[in-house]
Amino acid sequence: MENAKKAGDKKTVEKLIEIGPPPYQAWVKTKITLKGIQMSNYTYLFSKLFNYADTGNYDSMAMFKATEQSIVDKINIIRGLVYGVDVIYPQLVGMNFEKDIPKVEVPVYFLTGKKDYTTVQDIAYRYYEKLEAPIKKFYWFENEGHNNCYEDNKKFMDILTKEILPETQ
Repeated sequence: MENAKKAGDKKTVEKLIEIGPPPYQAWVKTKITLKGIQMSNYTYLFSKLFNYADTGNYDSMAMFKATEQSIVDKINIIRGLVYGVDVIYPQLVGMNFEKDIPKVEVPVYFLTGKKDYTTVQDIAYRYYEKLEAPIKKFYWFENEGHNNCYEDNKKFMDILTKEILPETQ
């Protein structure tokens, strides 16, 4: 909202006022698909207002270039992107991880982009601080967003292979 106002984008401000603040139970109750809202509003906000893809490292096709993935895997990426929001988000409405899942019996790792406007990093970090787990670590990607595994693939893979994998084997 703040960025839309700064940009003088009255249409986006009006749409965000219409959607209202989280939690978004109204979306589920009225059968408005999150997918449609996400594509029409958030894509615009990310690309125009936040200069989201301007890190110089982000290749939107990177997820389809992984050589270890089969053609079926790549098709399933698309299926997950198209259908995931409508299936997953309604299950998360009203869920409070801090209250509902305060403790787990497995290692937990957060790899979070500081420029992530999809998964709010402050909320993720607050949860991390309260979560009880046998091993837990929080990794910040300073210049990346929601897709840090593609934006800084080297750092992401180094964390997985040099830190997480040895701790969990």
